[in-house]
Amino acid sequence: MRFWTLIFAIFIVATPVRAGKLDTRSPGALLDQCLGKFHRVALKAWHRLEKIRYGLDGADQRLTARLAAYPRRRLEADFKTSEFLKTHPVFISVTTSPKRISHLPKVLRSLDTTHVTEILVVLPKVFGRDGRPYDIPKELIDFPKVRIVEIPVDLGPATKLVPAAQLLSQRSDQPVVITVDDDIVYPAGMVNELIAASAEFPNAAIGGAGSPLSYWRISGLPSEAGSTPFWTGDISLRPVDVIEGYAAVAYPAKKVPVQTITDWHALSEDCRNSDDLVISMALRANRVMRYEIHSQFYSRDYLYILDHGLESDALHKNASFGEDNGRRPYFGDIIQTKYRRAFSVLMDKVKIK
Repeated sequence: MRFWTLIFAIFIVATPVRAGKLDTRSPGALLDQCLGKFHRVALKAWHRLEKIRYGLDGADQRLTARLAAYPRRRLEADFKTSEFLKTHPVFISVTTSPKRISHLPKVLRSLDTTHVTEILVVLPKVFGRDGRPYDIPKELIDFPKVRIVEIPVDLGPATKLVPAAQLLSQRSDQPVVITVDDDIVYPAGMVNELIAASAEFPNAAIGGAGSPLSYWRISGLPSEAGSTPFWTGDISLRPVDVIEGYAAVAYPAKKVPVQTITDWHALSEDCRNSDDLVISMALRANRVMRYEIHSQFYSRDYLYILDHGLESDALHKNASFGEDNGRRPYFGDIIQTKYRRAFSVLMDKVKIK
């Protein structure tokens, strides 16, 4: 009896709630979601035990190997996606700090790059937060498909998207750029799933996590977020206001409003520290929809944040692009506070509609 009570409780807790309504997906899809969350909890617990037994690096290697064994979509078996890839080459873009750069190969090893043309590692000459230069490890330079893209000035968190989009927009084809974070290990199915979804909606930004503005208690702008997801084939998509970069995002490179994002990031320290919000609002201003994806091959439930992503230099830990520039510190819900400040600046200075 206790066993079935536990299973029922897990199922209820795992069922997403959207604007007060239960998810309308099928029981099978809800069960997959439930099992995914249960698996994530178990995976984290097991990883903690392995750190004791094998040390941090050994445990991370084992974790990456397990996630690499996750199922993934076979894109070559789908005619529409195969045709899409002929005219839409896929690139991955990522940036990092001098302190974290040695960990970047761990993240890249978790990515399935079968259908990826290049991995663009975007690095400024010096890190904007403290002026430190980059010591690029040989393992990263020699990593398959990696191309180091050097830029003159650090653009803050937006560095993972803006230089790559600017570079790729000069191509004659229609490239897709998938941004990833430098402290997340991704499941094997992530890249292919974002490609498959992009083939269905080639003019949209699609990522593993997103929310309406109201999630951060932001008001003053009509929401474009949807209360329930819709299906395209076996992929669930939900319109969101803000697409969150930590869960990876696929962008049509030529639809990224590079100049708008750059200008808006320069408006204030809060805007510079709120890249997901500013990028999403810039996409909105240019009529580019944002969708959160869920499927059997990829969702935010299968992500794992590495230990260095929980240290004090993380943005969600109150770090800042210009922390020594007299900024106002963030208290309480750090992301909510900086997003609300940045949104206020955008509404006041550029008047988003």
